[in-house]
Amino acid sequence: MHVVVFGIFAVVLMLILLSSYRKYEYDKMAIIDRKLTCQLKGMAIIFVVLAHMTLMYYLDLKTIGNFGAIGVDIFLILSGYGIYKSYTKKGICKQFVVKRLKTIYVPFIIVVLFEVLWRFYSENAHYSLYRLITFFTGFDAKRILDGTYWYISYIILWYLIFIIVYKFSKYKILNLILLFYFAYLFKVSKFIDPVKDLSWQYSIHFIAFPIGVLVASYEGKIIKLLANNVYKLVIAILVVGSISAHYVFSYNSDYYWLYNFNVAMFFIVTAIFLQSLGFMSKFLNFVGNISYEIYLVEMQILIYINIPNLVGNKFLGNIIEILCCFAVGFILKWFIKAVQKIISKGLEITHNRFLPKSI
Repeated sequence: MHVVVFGIFAVVLMLILLSSYRKYEYDKMAIIDRKLTCQLKGMAIIFVVLAHMTLMYYLDLKTIGNFGAIGVDIFLILSGYGIYKSYTKKGICKQFVVKRLKTIYVPFIIVVLFEVLWRFYSENAHYSLYRLITFFTGFDAKRILDGTYWYISYIILWYLIFIIVYKFSKYKILNLILLFYFAYLFKVSKFIDPVKDLSWQYSIHFIAFPIGVLVASYEGKIIKLLANNVYKLVIAILVVGSISAHYVFSYNSDYYWLYNFNVAMFFIVTAIFLQSLGFMSKFLNFVGNISYEIYLVEMQILIYINIPNLVGNKFLGNIIEILCCFAVGFILKWFIKAVQKIISKGLEITHNRFLPKSI
């Protein structure tokens, strides 16, 4: 039965993707331009949502359950790639740091505030000041509020490591060595008390962020290599690597990270190949634009709103559940933009009011 459900989901997803593909002009000077970044984010968050639906027993698909970690690797590779590209344009400055922290924390704090208030109202839950600080910073080692928020602390740590390394060193190779050294520390930190649950998540994604930085660092050389039409060879190698890693992982869970990374790279390279043909998906572009907001709300929706039970039809209910995650993510993005616009306008009015009047 689960094979049939998986087949239906696959067919529906493929029809949506194929029908939404359009020709477009891409940036030939970048391996992953802004539009492709959006496509990949859309793909990654779909993997994450489906994996969490499997975890919450909405779907009986063990294979898809592993795709959540693959989606996370895609996000981390894109983050490493993106932060290095920004660094080459602006360097490490106050604006560089503030922009990244603001992008992560403004939506996150809004969602956490709502969740804390909701638990206080519905469950009469009370938290200590220390626990609230861990909630709002994303460093909740016990993963009490939301088990998926470990990603916030992880990406913040990687951003801080990148900022410190690239602020004090201008040597490309040395910086990459340092990043991979920190990646190694994340790898060996698993099962360290008292944060072993958090550090285990760090350890299975240790390689993704520095790989993204590595790709961006040698982007020119990689573009020249890809210009020689080696996509088919690279994709073939990644397919074989992913299958091999899957079977190795089946016997030794220590190689879970290798399987995730191989499959993530397969999807990324395939997307780059489709980009080279001039194709993009409007559907993935839409989902990618709200991927972070979807990530912040999807687990809570799955926990508190079981639509398949409400409608009495598992297949239809699961489709509506996914669409509900997308809709709430879209609303959250719109709300954040509206709030930021109001705040900016208020600050501008206040600033103008206190400016000396011209004579």
